[in-house]
This record gives sequence, C-alpha cells and structure tokens, in this order.
Amino acid sequence: MANTTGLFTHQTTRRTFLSGTAAAAAMLALSACSPGGGGTGGAGGGGTVSLLANDSADWEKQLRDVIAAYQGKNSSTTVNLLNIADGEQYNTKVKTQALAKTLPDIYYVRTLELAAHAEAGWLQPLDGFIKDTKNSVNRADFYPAVEAQFSAGGKLVALPEDMSGYGIYVNKTMFDELGIPVPNGDWTWDDFYEISEAFTLKEGGKQTRWGGFVNGSSWGMRGVMKANGGEVFSEDGSKAIVDNDANIATFEQINAAIKAGAVPSSEGLPTGVDPFAGGLVAMFMNGSWYAAGAKEAIADKFEWEIVALPKGSTGKREIATAGGGWGLSRDAKNVDAAWKFLDYLGSEPVQSTIPYLQSALVTARTTDPARDLLFPAIGEDAAAISYPPLWAKYEIAYGNRVASLMNGGDPRETLTAIQEETNR
Repeated sequence: MANTTGLFTHQTTRRTFLSGTAAAAAMLALSACSPGGGGTGGAGGGGTVSLLANDSADWEKQLRDVIAAYQGKNSSTTVNLLNIADGEQYNTKVKTQALAKTLPDIYYVRTLELAAHAEAGWLQPLDGFIKDTKNSVNRADFYPAVEAQFSAGGKLVALPEDMSGYGIYVNKTMFDELGIPVPNGDWTWDDFYEISEAFTLKEGGKQTRWGGFVNGSSWGMRGVMKANGGEVFSEDGSKAIVDNDANIATFEQINAAIKAGAVPSSEGLPTGVDPFAGGLVAMFMNGSWYAAGAKEAIADKFEWEIVALPKGSTGKREIATAGGGWGLSRDAKNVDAAWKFLDYLGSEPVQSTIPYLQSALVTARTTDPARDLLFPAIGEDAAAISYPPLWAKYEIAYGNRVASLMNGGDPRETLTAIQEETNR
C-alpha cells in the first residue's frame, strides 16, 4: 500500500481530462471572431448566471452544493448549472454555442485548449475584474506554471481550479528486495536509467521485467525535453521548433535505455497489462490522476510511493502540468453577477473546503495542503509554459509518430517530421 493514507478517502473520476481535446481545438480557427458585447445586467451582482461544467456525477453533486451555499448568501442570484460529463459531447456543446454566440456566462476550459479559445475570442480577460473589485482571488497564490497556462496574450483569461502533473511511481517492495535505496527525489534522468538497469530480468530468453517506464505523452514529454534544454515551440508560440539537438538527445537516451533492456519500448509490454500494478516495472512515470486507480489495482500486492521526476541536464525538473478552470465567456449576459460568482468559485476558502483531489488531481494553489503529500515538487518545479493555439496540430503530429519515438526510431527524422507537419 502507498504512503498516501487519507488522500483518497473521497475518490471521484470527475472529468475525462483529455477526451476529444485535440479535435475540438483544431477546429477553433474556423470560428474565430471578435469578442461580442455582454450586458452588465444584475446590478450589484444579482440576477441569473449560467454555468457549463464537464464533471462526473460525484463532482456535479459537490458543485451543486457550492452553488447552493453561494445562493444562500446571495439570495438575489440564481446559478443555473448544465453539466455534461462526456468530454467529446462537452467540447461539441462549447463549439456549437461559440459558433452561435450563445456561450454561457461561465464555462469550464482546459489549459490545453485555453489559448485557442482566447484567440477565437470566446473568453474575456479577467485582469480588470481582479484589479477593480474587492475580490477573493489572490493571483499570488497560484503557481507560476498555472499563471502561465491560464493566460493568453499576457492577460489572465480563466481562473485556475485544478492541475495535474507527472511523477515517478516506485515499487518500494521491489527496491527493498534488491537492496537498492528508493530515490529521494534529488536525482537525474541519468540516475533513473542507471538504476533501471539493475532491475532487468529475463526468463527463458525473454525479458519479463524492466527497471523503468517513460510515459511518451505529448505534454508529459514536453516537460522532460525542456528539463534537458529543449523547447517545443518558439517563444511566441507561433511555430514548432521541436527538431533541435537537445530534444534529439532526450530520445536518444531513451533509445539507449531500450536497447539496454532498462526500459521497455511501447511495443515490448504485454497487451492490456498495467506495467506498474502488474509488477513489470520498478519505476513508472505517470500522472497524478493514476494514483487513485493504482491504489485500487495494487491493493496489498506491494508497497509503493511517489517521488519527484528526475532533473534534466539543465539541473531542473520542469514538470509538465495541465489542468482546467473557469472562464467568463464573451457572450455573458450578466457580467457583474457572473464575475461575483466566478470570484467566489475561484477563492481559496471555497477550494480548500472541497475535496479537490479528483482522481488525484490537486488544486492550482500553493496553499493546497495535499500537494506535497501527493506529488512532491508538482508545483514549485512545474515548467512555466503554456499551450499555444498551435498545440492541437502539434499533438496530432506527435501522436501519429510517438510509437516511432518510443520504439527506438530515429529521433532526428521523427522530430523533423513532427515539426514540419505542425508548421504546415
């Protein structure tokens, strides 16, 4: 059992976090338009506020409790919630409403899509609201990485709610059996691959165990590349520059580890088997959302814990994070009341009293008491990078070729193809 007792007493599956994001974001350019005017009805913050959410049934109930508490203190305001649990259906709903210029006052937006929404003119900047009102939101309480992801064009366009990131899940029992100390977090990717070699196991000429597993996800690997000095996009986010020597070196190191049997290729593992819960790897790079499922899948099979990602050649971790939050739409009909509720929804007191550990995602705040227990350095060492509108094209190009990258293919050739397709 992991050393995370008490963190998962309230588990929810909440959002299908990445479902349909690339396809939805890729179509935003077709509907880009200038921001529309919204009325300022509801003098003093009263009136009706429409809210569109993408939550599981469990979280919807909690969100309704938040709304009820707010309405109890603000009797002149009614918050009408529409929740769509399915990710693809939710993205379709947002796109359809945006095209019809009927977006709700407030809606949930993921950081992977936020810049594209802002570029299309779907979101109102919030800087003026925060500056000009006696608000509860304290921007200084957000991690730099969170601030970057919820901003577009230098302006904050949504209030952060949750975040997720990557770490290393460690099979402590396996380490103890070999007499190898569990990494304490002060380590490098060189250390990760060296330690991984010690766990290589072959039976009957076939490899049955590896030391480590590297998650090849598009945004997870972006952080690893940055930790090694490599960038994916130009500084202004207008073009992909992923084909560079630092990124090539990152994947060459993975290739070398695959050849040494230290880590499996994506094709080297049995189909349908969780490599960590199944005891096939001693160290498993995965996201914070994996923890709740791991707790159930592993049960009492072995002891496990989570340590911070290794540092790259720059001496930094640059942990990739992503999350979601609430935006004030350009079609808002009741801006005053919507902002007042949005300010309440994003405030620290509200977030700190609600179980924001949904599938082990943590809040976007430095004051979150569970952040260090759950994922060491997830906030402080997170890369302060955003996801530009070009992200959708990059994600598709990367997804089409990640198998080559994680199966020993030529990194230079593959990254060049990804870059060219993204910039096409």
